[in-house]
Amino acid sequence: MKFRWLLFTKCIFMLSVIHLKAAVLFQDDFSDPAVSYKNWLSLNPSFNTVDFSDGVCKITDTSSSYSSMVYHTFQNKPSVFTLSCTMIRENESVRAGVAVCYSQTEGHYSVQLGDKQIFFLKPGDTSAKGISCPNLDSQNNKISVSKSGNKFNVFINDRFITSYEGGSVVDGDIAFVSYPKTSVIFDNVVV
Repeated sequence: MKFRWLLFTKCIFMLSVIHLKAAVLFQDDFSDPAVSYKNWLSLNPSFNTVDFSDGVCKITDTSSSYSSMVYHTFQNKPSVFTLSCTMIRENESVRAGVAVCYSQTEGHYSVQLGDKQIFFLKPGDTSAKGISCPNLDSQNNKISVSKSGNKFNVFINDRFITSYEGGSVVDGDIAFVSYPKTSVIFDNVVV
């Protein structure tokens, strides 16, 4: 019994230390539109409208052929982090997601949700690699991407899905990605 108590105490201590090392680098719940408009920039404002109202970020891509990016810039680019947000699509045919290590000149790593699959893009990729994701909801999903070194861990709806390796990983910003002729809602962003 004494051994179990000692083990339990050690585990609690270790969890406390881990928790103390974690910090919130950025968050936006879109409850204050004035703050959100300062936090996010549209890469393609000519065909990409961003609306911060009703406590969410709604992105509408009106292009018939180009994807949209709405990004947040960090002054000090984090190299170890977890990006988490919720995403609401009109239906499972809408492809959208998040990008990490985003750079306008060097590319980005993105995780995009499709119909029953998630897709990964790395800088320089011309096509996305997809894997099956059984717990993907047709509309409401929580996406989490953790980066440490050149390894990315992907979670959908708080369930681990897969890991993948980045090549020449750069530290960068975060972004929302939406495909042509779609509207997507993002909320509860935490890094």
